[in-house]
Amino acid sequence: MDGFVAPVFYHGGRFERCPNGDRYYVDGKVERFEAMDVDFVFKKALEELAKELGYIKLKDMFWHEHTIVNFEAGLHRLIGDREINEMCEYTINNHLKEFHIYLDHPVDVPLMPGPDDEPPPVVVDSSSSDSYESAEDEAYKPPPPGYETVSSESSSPKKSRRKKIGTPKKKRFTGKGRRNMS
Repeated sequence: MDGFVAPVFYHGGRFERCPNGDRYYVDGKVERFEAMDVDFVFKKALEELAKELGYIKLKDMFWHEHTIVNFEAGLHRLIGDREINEMCEYTINNHLKEFHIYLDHPVDVPLMPGPDDEPPPVVVDSSSSDSYESAEDEAYKPPPPGYETVSSESSSPKKSRRKKIGTPKKKRFTGKGRRNMS
């Protein structure tokens, strides 16, 4: 096969059925990528493009055959190389410059923000004139004098216990235990 074809992804939406039973894709976005050499179109390459759109996990990937009037009948699941080759042959044989891929992704997978999405606003506490010093003072409070952190080997590394250590007692020299140095 010779030729370059641009993959067009339909994503962010979902498949639904209308009252007459026909299946269709709703609430999606469309993203067109640069043309690819059809000899180098693989499922892994298409999955990488889906990752660029922010999809970490996919349930399914479908290509759509536009010559079929019924949308559902024109959908073909992309499972492996055989289906990729069928999609590329269909595209080249019909002198098309793009193939259309529909992504079916789990709802609970968060999408990364796209280039058109605005980042969430950053809230800054302006109540303090010197935020660095006040943040440091609030984040760390040293233990009171006479306390020391002691970790136990039997406890998890996340946990630590504080043990009170009294002031050291002065040892009195009694002369006992003295060695004769001569």
